Amino acid sequence: MTFWKTVLLEWDWEPSIIAGCAALLIGYAAASRLRFKGIAAYFIAGVVVMFLALVSPLDTMADNYLFSAHMFQHLLLSQVVPPLLLLGIPAAWWERVLRWQAPATAERFLRKPVIAWLCGIVALWIWHWPRLFDLALRNENVHIFQHLCFMVTGCVFWWPVVSPLPGHRMTTFPAVFYLFTACTVSSLLGIFITFASAQLYPFYASGADPFGILAPLRSRISLHQDQQFGGLLMWLPCCLIYATAILITLGRWHASEEQYGEASIGQVPARS
Repeated sequence: MTFWKTVLLEWDWEPSIIAGCAALLIGYAAASRLRFKGIAAYFIAGVVVMFLALVSPLDTMADNYLFSAHMFQHLLLSQVVPPLLLLGIPAAWWERVLRWQAPATAERFLRKPVIAWLCGIVALWIWHWPRLFDLALRNENVHIFQHLCFMVTGCVFWWPVVSPLPGHRMTTFPAVFYLFTACTVSSLLGIFITFASAQLYPFYASGADPFGILAPLRSRISLHQDQQFGGLLMWLPCCLIYATAILITLGRWHASEEQYGEASIGQVPARS
């Protein structure tokens, strides 16, 4: 009980994270003038997931003890939070923002599929390079930048797929290819980490034990098992997210095709 009590009670109430999440919710409420639409649930869910990923015991375990916890945290920040935030913002808000030349120019460049894909996938690979990963754990400023990088590049990656502006989304089959290749390349990273024989992330072998739970933790999961589990998280759940997006994209396409077919059948031939 002491072990689990310690783990579950170690919340990191970082003021900047609390203020940032509160600012997002207050800004959303102000922009909508407290007239929330159904899609607001997506935005609120995105902020809640972000908050839990960064202040809950998951953050404590990720920063001090478990590579797998850190991998799960990165998965939430890069693959779950960004699409939820984007899905929760009304199209009319984006249209107003894109009336300004600077954001419109940036958006036209970043929504190019090749650019958006590279932003998301390259960031994922670079930040899991062992030396850079270790540096982020040892330097708080680098760590903060890492988390921001995951969320920003995640938004760029998901924009061509879930943009609130229909005209800015990819068509069905290019979107499927876009997501399938992302799944494949993310899987390669997960496979590499899972089957690596060496300890890739030495920080977790340093023996640091700020909360006095290292001994009981290591009796439950070894360093190598932890690394394998982290690799599996990158490999399977990450691909499951992409696969779900593919199925939703195909489902929307099928529904639109059926609707178009029904409309065509229901048309009355014009009189000559």
